[in-house]
Amino acid sequence: MEFRFTGTGGQGIILAASIFARAASVYEGFFALQTKHYTADMRGGEVTSDVIISMNRIIYPAIESPAYMIALAGSSFYKYKDSLRKNGVLITDKDLVRIDLINEDIRHFVCPFNKIATSEPGCSSFMNMIMLGFTLEICGIITEGSLKHSIKDLIPKKFIEINMKTLDMGIQLASEKKDT
Repeated sequence: MEFRFTGTGGQGIILAASIFARAASVYEGFFALQTKHYTADMRGGEVTSDVIISMNRIIYPAIESPAYMIALAGSSFYKYKDSLRKNGVLITDKDLVRIDLINEDIRHFVCPFNKIATSEPGCSSFMNMIMLGFTLEICGIITEGSLKHSIKDLIPKKFIEINMKTLDMGIQLASEKKDT
């Protein structure tokens, strides 16, 4: 299974992809590989992190047509939109990614990740965890427990509670979207 996480620097895209890949490899027993691509800009530059999860050894580390694309910025979405596999899943932020037209063979989930993060007290820097919880619930390839173990491994202790809270928010949002 191939995932492309894309957005801008400062959104936590690479951290979210790292947590996702670690959960798959360390806690689920899959082979997993993560690549990172970013500009020299500290914040605001384009960021992409691809994750490959497989039952078999991963021979080639590049993704050409991901099954899932998670886009938190319009510029990065438009750069990669044509690479999404037929019958793929697209997850976008409602306010940060404007989409005029999308292929009918794409399952598209839209959620206001940024708006939710900035409106919830203490959560403004955790849009990535809301997105990660949402992605987890939509794709179903790894378990919530594995993702939470991975968060505990990679996040400083003082931020674990807020990361778990925002992850749970994303899971709940996706659960509601799947039911409609």
